[in-house]
Amino acid sequence: MTTNYDTLFEKASAAAGHGLDVVLPRKSAIGRRRWILKMHGDVRHPTQIVLTRRHMVMYDAANRPSAALLQSLLLTKHLVIIGASMTDPNVVRPAHEVDAYRKEHGQRPRGAYGTVLDAGSSSASQGRLWKGQLDWVDLPGMGIGSGPRTLEILLDRVGMFASSESSWLLDPRFSGLLRDDDQKLAQRVRELAVDVSRSNYTWRPLRDALMSLGVDGETFDA
Repeated sequence: MTTNYDTLFEKASAAAGHGLDVVLPRKSAIGRRRWILKMHGDVRHPTQIVLTRRHMVMYDAANRPSAALLQSLLLTKHLVIIGASMTDPNVVRPAHEVDAYRKEHGQRPRGAYGTVLDAGSSSASQGRLWKGQLDWVDLPGMGIGSGPRTLEILLDRVGMFASSESSWLLDPRFSGLLRDDDQKLAQRVRELAVDVSRSNYTWRPLRDALMSLGVDGETFDA
Protein backbone atom coordinates (compact mmCIF):
# COMPACT_ATOMS: atom_id res chain seq x y z
CA MET A 1 0.00 0.00 0.00
CA THR A 2 1.23 3.47 -0.81
CA THR A 3 0.03 7.06 -0.77
CA ASN A 4 2.32 7.86 -3.70
CA TYR A 5 0.80 8.01 -7.17
CA ASP A 6 3.95 7.51 -9.26
CA THR A 7 4.83 4.21 -10.98
CA LEU A 8 8.19 3.60 -9.28
CA PHE A 9 6.97 0.62 -7.28
CA GLU A 10 5.67 -1.13 -10.38
CA LYS A 11 8.95 -0.49 -12.19
CA ALA A 12 11.00 -1.78 -9.27
CA SER A 13 8.87 -4.93 -9.00
CA ALA A 14 9.21 -5.59 -12.73
CA ALA A 15 12.98 -5.06 -12.58
CA ALA A 16 13.18 -7.65 -9.79
CA GLY A 17 11.23 -10.14 -11.88
CA HIS A 18 8.06 -9.91 -9.78
CA GLY A 19 5.60 -7.89 -11.81
CA LEU A 20 2.37 -6.78 -10.15
CA ASP A 21 -0.87 -8.47 -11.21
CA VAL A 22 -3.15 -5.62 -10.21
CA VAL A 23 -2.97 -1.94 -9.25
CA LEU A 24 -5.87 -1.11 -6.96
CA PRO A 25 -8.34 0.50 -6.96
CA ARG A 26 -8.59 0.51 -10.77
CA LYS A 27 -8.81 -3.30 -11.08
CA SER A 28 -10.02 -6.17 -8.95
CA ALA A 29 -7.46 -8.20 -6.99
CA ILE A 30 -9.71 -11.23 -6.52
CA GLY A 31 -7.72 -14.36 -7.30
CA ARG A 32 -4.55 -12.33 -7.88
CA ARG A 33 -1.39 -12.89 -5.89
CA ARG A 34 0.56 -9.64 -6.29
CA TRP A 35 -1.20 -6.31 -5.93
CA ILE A 36 -0.58 -2.78 -4.80
CA LEU A 37 -3.14 -0.31 -3.47
CA LYS A 38 -2.53 3.35 -4.35
CA MET A 39 -4.56 5.15 -1.70
CA HIS A 40 -4.17 8.57 -3.33
CA GLY A 41 -4.58 7.52 -6.94
CA ASP A 42 -2.37 6.75 -9.91
CA VAL A 43 -0.52 9.23 -12.13
CA ARG A 44 -1.84 7.31 -15.13
CA HIS A 45 -5.35 8.42 -14.10
CA PRO A 46 -4.74 12.05 -13.07
CA THR A 47 -8.39 13.01 -12.56
CA GLN A 48 -8.56 10.70 -9.54
CA ILE A 49 -5.38 11.80 -7.77
CA VAL A 50 -5.84 12.95 -4.16
CA LEU A 51 -3.81 16.13 -3.97
CA THR A 52 -5.64 19.22 -2.70
CA ARG A 53 -7.12 20.00 0.69
CA ARG A 54 -10.61 19.45 -0.72
CA HIS A 55 -9.55 16.01 -1.96
CA MET A 56 -8.33 15.16 1.53
CA VAL A 57 -11.57 16.33 3.17
CA MET A 58 -13.72 14.42 0.69
CA TYR A 59 -11.51 11.32 0.71
CA ASP A 60 -13.72 9.18 2.91
CA ALA A 61 -16.78 9.71 0.73
CA ALA A 62 -15.14 8.34 -2.41
CA ASN A 63 -12.40 6.06 -1.08
CA ARG A 64 -13.61 4.54 2.16
CA PRO A 65 -12.85 0.94 0.98
CA SER A 66 -9.18 1.85 0.53
CA ALA A 67 -9.00 2.98 4.14
CA ALA A 68 -10.88 -0.17 5.17
CA LEU A 69 -8.21 -2.31 3.50
CA LEU A 70 -5.56 -0.50 5.53
CA GLN A 71 -7.58 -1.20 8.68
CA SER A 72 -7.90 -4.89 7.83
CA LEU A 73 -4.11 -5.13 7.62
CA LEU A 74 -3.73 -3.34 10.94
CA LEU A 75 -6.17 -5.81 12.51
CA THR A 76 -4.68 -9.00 11.06
CA LYS A 77 -1.00 -8.32 10.36
CA HIS A 78 2.01 -6.53 11.78
CA LEU A 79 2.31 -3.62 9.37
CA VAL A 80 5.72 -2.23 8.36
CA ILE A 81 5.54 1.45 7.41
CA ILE A 82 8.49 2.73 5.39
CA GLY A 83 9.12 6.39 4.69
CA ALA A 84 5.62 7.64 5.58
CA SER A 85 5.33 10.68 7.84
CA MET A 86 2.19 9.33 9.56
CA THR A 87 0.66 12.80 9.48
CA ASP A 88 -1.69 12.12 6.54
CA PRO A 89 -5.27 12.25 7.93
CA ASN A 90 -6.31 9.46 5.56
CA VAL A 91 -3.80 7.19 7.31
CA VAL A 92 -3.97 8.58 10.85
CA ARG A 93 -7.77 8.36 11.16
CA PRO A 94 -8.08 4.68 10.13
CA ALA A 95 -5.24 3.76 12.48
CA HIS A 96 -6.86 5.50 15.45
CA GLU A 97 -10.19 3.88 14.61
CA VAL A 98 -8.54 0.47 14.75
CA ASP A 99 -7.05 1.30 18.14
CA ALA A 100 -10.47 2.44 19.45
CA TYR A 101 -12.11 -0.68 17.98
CA ARG A 102 -9.68 -2.94 19.80
CA LYS A 103 -10.20 -1.18 23.10
CA GLU A 104 -14.00 -1.18 22.70
CA HIS A 105 -14.03 -4.95 22.25
CA GLY A 106 -11.58 -5.64 25.04
CA GLN A 107 -8.69 -6.93 22.97
CA ARG A 108 -5.70 -7.48 25.18
CA PRO A 109 -2.62 -5.58 24.06
CA ARG A 110 -0.10 -7.90 22.42
CA GLY A 111 2.39 -5.23 21.48
CA ALA A 112 2.22 -2.65 18.73
CA TYR A 113 0.41 -3.58 15.53
CA GLY A 114 2.92 -1.87 13.29
CA THR A 115 6.49 -0.62 12.99
CA VAL A 116 7.48 2.71 11.45
CA LEU A 117 10.93 3.11 9.91
CA ASP A 118 11.46 6.86 10.20
CA ALA A 119 14.19 8.90 8.55
CA GLY A 120 12.86 12.25 9.75
CA SER A 121 13.73 14.53 12.62
CA SER A 122 10.55 14.10 14.68
CA SER A 123 10.97 10.49 15.76
CA ALA A 124 11.04 11.17 19.50
CA SER A 125 7.76 13.11 19.60
CA GLN A 126 6.04 10.86 17.06
CA GLY A 127 7.09 7.79 19.00
CA ARG A 128 5.40 9.15 22.12
CA LEU A 129 2.21 10.01 20.21
CA TRP A 130 1.93 6.49 18.78
CA LYS A 131 3.12 4.58 21.84
CA GLY A 132 1.26 1.30 22.23
CA GLN A 133 0.06 1.40 18.62
CA LEU A 134 3.21 1.68 16.52
CA ASP A 135 6.85 0.99 17.31
CA TRP A 136 8.79 4.00 16.07
CA VAL A 137 12.31 3.28 14.80
CA ASP A 138 14.54 6.37 14.61
CA LEU A 139 16.99 5.38 11.86
CA PRO A 140 19.28 8.46 12.07
CA GLY A 141 19.37 8.00 15.84
CA MET A 142 20.72 4.49 15.30
CA GLY A 143 23.72 5.90 13.48
CA ILE A 144 22.77 4.48 10.07
CA GLY A 145 22.99 7.84 8.30
CA SER A 146 20.98 11.03 7.98
CA GLY A 147 17.80 11.98 6.16
CA PRO A 148 16.12 9.82 3.50
CA ARG A 149 19.48 8.20 2.74
CA THR A 150 19.07 6.14 5.92
CA LEU A 151 16.16 4.26 4.35
CA GLU A 152 18.18 3.52 1.22
CA ILE A 153 21.04 2.11 3.29
CA LEU A 154 18.73 0.00 5.44
CA LEU A 155 16.73 -1.42 2.52
CA ASP A 156 19.91 -2.18 0.57
CA ARG A 157 21.18 -4.20 3.52
CA VAL A 158 17.85 -5.97 3.95
CA GLY A 159 17.95 -6.90 0.28
CA MET A 160 21.52 -8.12 0.61
CA PHE A 161 20.70 -10.49 3.48
CA ALA A 162 17.35 -11.58 2.03
CA SER A 163 18.77 -12.70 -1.30
CA SER A 164 21.28 -15.33 -2.35
CA GLU A 165 22.06 -13.22 -5.43
CA SER A 166 25.69 -12.06 -5.40
CA SER A 167 25.93 -10.25 -8.74
CA TRP A 168 26.62 -6.98 -6.88
CA LEU A 169 29.56 -8.25 -4.82
CA LEU A 170 32.43 -6.90 -6.97
CA ASP A 171 30.55 -3.93 -8.40
CA PRO A 172 32.25 -0.83 -6.92
CA ARG A 173 28.91 1.01 -6.84
CA PHE A 174 27.83 -1.31 -4.01
CA SER A 175 31.08 -1.29 -2.05
CA GLY A 176 29.37 0.65 0.74
CA LEU A 177 27.46 -2.51 1.65
CA LEU A 178 30.70 -4.26 2.59
CA ARG A 179 32.81 -3.97 5.73
CA ASP A 180 36.17 -2.23 5.38
CA ASP A 181 38.16 -5.47 5.18
CA ASP A 182 35.74 -6.90 2.61
CA GLN A 183 36.03 -3.72 0.54
CA LYS A 184 39.80 -4.18 0.41
CA LEU A 185 39.41 -7.81 -0.62
CA ALA A 186 36.93 -6.86 -3.35
CA GLN A 187 39.38 -4.28 -4.68
CA ARG A 188 42.15 -6.88 -4.85
CA VAL A 189 39.86 -9.23 -6.77
CA ARG A 190 38.99 -6.45 -9.23
CA GLU A 191 42.69 -5.88 -9.76
CA LEU A 192 43.07 -9.60 -10.41
CA ALA A 193 40.35 -9.29 -13.04
CA VAL A 194 42.53 -6.89 -15.00
CA ASP A 195 45.29 -9.51 -15.10
CA VAL A 196 42.83 -12.19 -16.16
CA SER A 197 41.71 -10.04 -19.05
CA ARG A 198 45.25 -10.18 -20.45
CA SER A 199 45.41 -13.95 -20.11
CA ASN A 200 44.58 -16.59 -22.64
CA TYR A 201 41.50 -18.75 -23.17
CA THR A 202 42.54 -21.05 -20.31
CA TRP A 203 41.26 -18.52 -17.75
CA ARG A 204 37.85 -17.98 -19.33
CA PRO A 205 35.97 -19.88 -16.53
CA LEU A 206 37.47 -17.49 -13.97
CA ARG A 207 36.61 -14.50 -16.13
CA ASP A 208 32.99 -15.68 -16.38
CA ALA A 209 32.82 -16.20 -12.62
CA LEU A 210 34.16 -12.70 -11.93
CA MET A 211 31.64 -11.16 -14.32
CA SER A 212 28.82 -13.01 -12.55
CA LEU A 213 29.94 -11.33 -9.32
CA GLY A 214 29.79 -7.81 -10.71
CA VAL A 215 33.07 -7.13 -12.52
CA ASP A 216 32.37 -4.89 -15.51
CA GLY A 217 32.76 -6.74 -18.80
CA GLU A 218 34.78 -3.82 -20.18
CA THR A 219 37.51 -4.73 -17.69
CA PHE A 220 38.27 -7.80 -19.75
CA ASP A 221 38.50 -5.78 -22.95
CA ALA A 222 41.17 -3.45 -21.56
